[in-house]
Amino acid sequence: MKDNALLDEQHVEQVIKEEEAYKQAVAGMLPDNPLYALKNIKDKVVLGVSGDQFRKFIAELEIASRKMIEANILFRQDKEDKEDKALELVQTFKNTVKSVGLQIDQHGLTNEEQVKIKNKIGEVLDFHKRLLGSILPDSEMYDLKELMYELEIESTLDYEEKKIKETEYKKRFATDILDLTKETDDKEVINQVLEDYQVRFDTGSDVEAEDKDANSKVSDALIASAE
Repeated sequence: MKDNALLDEQHVEQVIKEEEAYKQAVAGMLPDNPLYALKNIKDKVVLGVSGDQFRKFIAELEIASRKMIEANILFRQDKEDKEDKALELVQTFKNTVKSVGLQIDQHGLTNEEQVKIKNKIGEVLDFHKRLLGSILPDSEMYDLKELMYELEIESTLDYEEKKIKETEYKKRFATDILDLTKETDDKEVINQVLEDYQVRFDTGSDVEAEDKDANSKVSDALIASAE
C-alpha cells in the first residue's frame, strides 16, 4: 500500500504542476477569504455565457470539481472553522453531479453529447478518487472518498455495471481497513472501523460470490487487529 500511497502523492504533484494557472487562482481564494465571493460571481458569469445546455453541463461539472479540490485543501488545513466551509463545498459538488446526471436526457442533447456528459462525470469522480486514494477510514476526509464511490454507483444506470461498481466499492473499503491495521496499533480505532464495515455491508453467509474476496480481506483485518 506504501507504493500506492506514493503513486497517489505523485499524482497529486503532477496535477498541481499541470494546473499551475489554477493553483495560482486558488491561492488565497478559498471560502474563508473575503474575496471568494468574486470567484463565485465569475462562476455564475461562466455558466451564463456557456451557450447551449451541453456546454453548461460541462462547465457546471468543472466548477463543481474545482470546489471539491478547494474542500480537499480546507480539510487539510489547521483552522477551526474549516469543516463547515469544506462541507458546504462538498454538498455543492454532490448536488451538481447528481443534478447533471439526472438531467442528461431531459434537454434534447444528442446521443453523442449524452455520452460525453456521462464520461465527464466519470472522469471527475475518478480524478477525486485518485486524489483521495491514500486516505484511510480513520481520517475525517474518508467520507469524501466514500462519496466518490457512492456517486459513481448512483450515476451508473446499467444494472450489471452497477453491481460491479458496488463490489469494487466494497473491496476498496475492505482493502482500506486492512491497510489501516498496518498503519496503526490503536485497536479501538480498528474495531470501530470494522464494525462500521459490518453494519454497512451484509457480511453473512448468503453474500454473493463476487463479494467473498472483500469479506475475506475484512476477516484478515479482524485477525490482524486481534494479534
